[in-house]
Amino acid sequence: MARFKSNPIFCAILVVLAVAAAGQAWLYYTQTSKLGKTTREIAKKQQVLQAFSTQDPFPSKINLDAIEADLAQLAKTRADIRELLRANSDIALKISSATIPGTSTDAYFDIANFVESMRKATQQAGITGGETNRFGFNTYASTGPERDLIAPVFKQRQHIEYLVNALIKASPAEIISVQRERPLTPAQTKQLASALAAGQSAPALPVDPNNKDYFVIDSRTSARVPGFVSTSAYRLNFKGNTLVLRSLLNQLALFELPMVVRSVEVDPISKTGPSAPAPTPANTLASLFGIVPDQKTKEAEKPLVEKLDSRFTVTIEFVSLVDKNLTVANNP
Repeated sequence: MARFKSNPIFCAILVVLAVAAAGQAWLYYTQTSKLGKTTREIAKKQQVLQAFSTQDPFPSKINLDAIEADLAQLAKTRADIRELLRANSDIALKISSATIPGTSTDAYFDIANFVESMRKATQQAGITGGETNRFGFNTYASTGPERDLIAPVFKQRQHIEYLVNALIKASPAEIISVQRERPLTPAQTKQLASALAAGQSAPALPVDPNNKDYFVIDSRTSARVPGFVSTSAYRLNFKGNTLVLRSLLNQLALFELPMVVRSVEVDPISKTGPSAPAPTPANTLASLFGIVPDQKTKEAEKPLVEKLDSRFTVTIEFVSLVDKNLTVANNP
């Protein structure tokens, strides 16, 4: 204590140095501990890295070859489907190369000429119902489609012309009606695609209950897959026997255009009222002596299978694949 009093400055320096030495010792201890902990963690990481380095997490050469073979097969299958849907028939090429009407007036006359041509064809074939039928285009009886609808309506007109010609070849007794889906403008098509891509339901479009041109295909029977497969649906309603239906389906099965029959509805037409007796041919013994043919004889003359008419409703879809890089691919 006496020394501290006699040399206070020197003692104070010694105290400061002692405190500094203690701080350095504590810092050295803590840093050494942290360094040791870090060193142990590095060693563990190196062990894990060494364990991973001894493994082969990447596909083997055999797996890579198998994956590449599968991809090549899928690419070939896709190309085959696209080529099939392209339908390189003369009719498909004619449709794809047709000039779209430039104005609403041109489109109106195109539809009017089509209606007149189909009416004349049904009359020549002896098919009823064609004289007043507009074959799905009652909407444009006095005016053409609006500008944004000229192209899609023209495409529908081409499809319906092919379908009606195929039906006329099948010789039905009557063509009752032809229906098509409501065409969409480019803006409506974009709006619909955006809604479906967002997982929303399709936006409702204005509907005219008095317009019999349009129908809505049942989504459960449609081949349409948003973003992948685009379709254009039509409905033929006619009367005839099963031979007419078979002939029509055989014609469509030629696949001159990429289409599929989605449904066939049959409504048998029952014959009401008592059947009138068949007239007795003249200049026969039966006519001279008033002999009435035996009922058993008349029944024996009946064919085993009567060709009864039915009302048929056939729904068809024209199919095209949606290309991610293009708007629509292979859409004849």
